[in-house]
Amino acid sequence: DNEKFSLFKYERHISHGISNASVWSIINDVQGTIWIGTYFGGIDLYNPRYSVYSFYGAYSNTPNSLSNPVVGRIISEKSGNLWIGTDGGGLNYYDRNTNLFHSYQSIENRNSISSNTIKSLWLDEERGNLWIGTHMGGLNKLNLQTKRFTVFEHDPKNPFSIPNNNVREIVYRNDTLYLATQNSI
Repeated sequence: DNEKFSLFKYERHISHGISNASVWSIINDVQGTIWIGTYFGGIDLYNPRYSVYSFYGAYSNTPNSLSNPVVGRIISEKSGNLWIGTDGGGLNYYDRNTNLFHSYQSIENRNSISSNTIKSLWLDEERGNLWIGTHMGGLNKLNLQTKRFTVFEHDPKNPFSIPNNNVREIVYRNDTLYLATQNSI
């Protein structure tokens, strides 16, 4: 389902709870805000200092908004901007200064992400790369300066290729990326 969604933001008191009880991701950003990615509820933000929630939903036909209400992964840059992986809406970049989302979606025969279903993210700010694990699209590397994607997929004829195109988790250690895939590490 490639339907576009629009931005809807509102604030509410903590007693009203989050937009959806099924939480897929949660992070505490550099400013102390808790970002909660939900299944079909978009993103809830909680500021513990003021006990106030904010909400970014996804509804059709608004540019620069969250691309999909199913949010599986969220990671923060040192600057406070966020990378958000969705399940069906591709990758989103949230610019804290403009309060806008930029979406990266799969487009055949173009420089784009290989799948709109994001399962894992790892940010290498030192080298300027975002590593993206996808469902059925392998591992993607986004060069943050050039905005160019490199796709690494399983090749049964190459024993040095990734073991599977379902990359569930990415862990970095000692200058090595370890990939948890559906068919091994």
